[in-house]
Amino acid sequence: MLWIEPSGACNLKCPGCPTGTGTGSGVMHYKDFVKVIDQVPFVKLLNLWHRGEPLMAPGFADIVSEATRRGIRSQTHTNGTLLARKDTAERIVESGLTRIGIGIDGSDEETYHSFRSGGKLEQVEAGVRALVEARKKLKSRKPRIIAECLVSNQNQAQFSAVEKMAISWGCDAVKFKTYYIDDLTNTENALKKLPNDRRLWRYIINDNCLEMKRTRLKCRRLAFSAVIAWNGDVLPCCFDSDARYVLGNAFREPWREIWKGEKIKDFNRKVNKNNRNDTAMCRNCTEGLSRLYIPNRQVTR
Repeated sequence: MLWIEPSGACNLKCPGCPTGTGTGSGVMHYKDFVKVIDQVPFVKLLNLWHRGEPLMAPGFADIVSEATRRGIRSQTHTNGTLLARKDTAERIVESGLTRIGIGIDGSDEETYHSFRSGGKLEQVEAGVRALVEARKKLKSRKPRIIAECLVSNQNQAQFSAVEKMAISWGCDAVKFKTYYIDDLTNTENALKKLPNDRRLWRYIINDNCLEMKRTRLKCRRLAFSAVIAWNGDVLPCCFDSDARYVLGNAFREPWREIWKGEKIKDFNRKVNKNNRNDTAMCRNCTEGLSRLYIPNRQVTR
C-alpha cells in the first residue's frame, strides 16, 4: 500500500487542519506520478490523498486511470465541494476509482461550516448526486461512495440526521470517525470539542493529558506503507502532516535506495526500537488504536 498526495493545497480552511491554516501547496503532475509508479510495480492499493484536497489536482482522473490500467486499486478522500464541477464526476467514474470518502460532518449549514470552513453543505450534496448520476449513466458500481462524519460535541445531536441525509443523497454507506485533537496536552480545550460520551473517543485522559487508546505500541505501518507528497518527498506515514521527517525524494532518487536507505532505517529504529512516544507525531498516531470508526448503532442510538 502506498499513499500518494495528488494535491498539497486545499480550497477550504478547516479549523485544526495544517493545510487549511496555510502549510499546504502545489499539485502532483501526471508525468511525475508515472515516474513514481514505474518504480513500485508491486503496489496493489493507492491511497490518493494526504494533506490537501485531491480534486484540486488537474490530473487527478488521469492518475487514477493510470493506476487502474496497471491493475492497482485506488481510493481517495475529499471534502466533496468540487465534485459537481463540469465533467469531474464522470471522469472519476470513468477512471475506475474504487472508493471515495466524503466528509459530511453536520446535517445543517451552520454545523457543517464549523468543521469545513469555506465550504457549503449544498455543494457537497450536489457533488454526491453528480457522482451517483455519473455511475448510473456509465453503468458502473464504482466508486463506492462513503460519507464520513467526525464525532464531536458540535454535531452529537445530529448523527441520525447525518446518516439519513447522506443515504438520501445516494451514498452507499455512512461511517462515524473518532475526533482528532491536535494538542494532547490541552485537555480543557479538548473537552470542548470531544463528545460527552467518552466511549466515542479515541483517547483516554492520563495525568491530565490525552493518550491514544492503543492495543500495541509497536508500529506495523512503517513496514509496508509510506507517503509520497505532491513534490516527491517521501514521508514515513500519513501523520507526518508537516513533512518533518523527509526520507528522500522519489522524483530525484530511485525508490529502492530510499526504501532501503539509512534515513528510513534510523526512523524505524527510533520508533520501534526506542520509544515510539518520543516522536511527537507518533504520540497522536492511530496505528495500534483499538477502534478508529464507531459502529453506527452506537453513535446514532
